[in-house]
Amino acid sequence: MCLRAQPFSFTFMQMIISFQKKEERAILHITRSDGSTTKSETNHIGVIHDLCHYCVEQLMEFDHAFYGLIDEGYDVDDFEKPRYKRPEKLIPKNLPVEAKQAEHMAGLFQLSLIDPGVLLYFQENLKMALDIHEIPYPDNLDDSRVLMIADRLRSLIEQWNDLETDAKLTLS
Repeated sequence: MCLRAQPFSFTFMQMIISFQKKEERAILHITRSDGSTTKSETNHIGVIHDLCHYCVEQLMEFDHAFYGLIDEGYDVDDFEKPRYKRPEKLIPKNLPVEAKQAEHMAGLFQLSLIDPGVLLYFQENLKMALDIHEIPYPDNLDDSRVLMIADRLRSLIEQWNDLETDAKLTLS
């Protein structure tokens, strides 16, 4: 069985992102715009984090965050390597601004799954975190977009949770 997430009105890179559910793990498989692929094994918490990235990057229209870097040719596993073994561009200080913003946003959305009250002060918390790291605040983030991302994330997580073992959730 393969569930296809409902398309959104925003155009997101011409990638196919697939999460296959296993008993204890999951397999993330990405087909890039050029047809090349990368995959990685992760745990179910990793899937939730990657879904957070998908929602943030898609609805913020970020082209240079996690999935954009994957589309450029980096492998999923490149992000998991110790800093001294990562490609130069993936060392945190060298990441594009969108990638830094997306990582903070994905973390806050993931936290909101445990404590929904985080959404009430999402923008304030994000501004604080970004200021500490001297990262600019995204121009197009407002309350309605925060709620749109949160709703999309809840929908995708529900679809993921409903999957049976060996089934896939495919995003494009």
